[in-house]
Amino acid sequence: MDTPMDILKIKIDKARDVLPEESRRAIDAIDWKTVILAMRAEKGYSYTQLEDLETETELLLCGLINPEDYPKELEKRMGIPKPQVDVLVNEMNEKIFKKIREELVKNIERKKVPEKSSDNSDVLNENIESREEMLKKIENPPASNTYSIAKAGRELTAEN
Repeated sequence: MDTPMDILKIKIDKARDVLPEESRRAIDAIDWKTVILAMRAEKGYSYTQLEDLETETELLLCGLINPEDYPKELEKRMGIPKPQVDVLVNEMNEKIFKKIREELVKNIERKKVPEKSSDNSDVLNENIESREEMLKKIENPPASNTYSIAKAGRELTAEN
């Protein structure tokens, strides 16, 4: 039988799968789990507390908990007082969430740039004729242009 953590992991994996590609790449680009692990030495949290912090952070990143509930969940799950939670949340914002957001903005901008450049190259490719096509038109102009020139030549000859 699955444990509650196994079921939670399945829910996280499913929620992560439906995230937009840019969001997944932004989350994966930041080594946020290592940042959390480093808090053991910096802050003296136990491994159990860090595991809870990692789980709650992943739930937040996948959209399974509301950002307003994140501090309350940390307080309850990690067993730390509210002032300490406030400091922790600010630290998480600085070290993890802002960096993920910056990466997300970069990913979205990267996606926009190729779309624009590919649109421009299509327009350029449509408007530029190959050298061979240009030479064919010069050597064998379309009939309507030939007729106009011939007609103009006859008219000039007739006038003289």
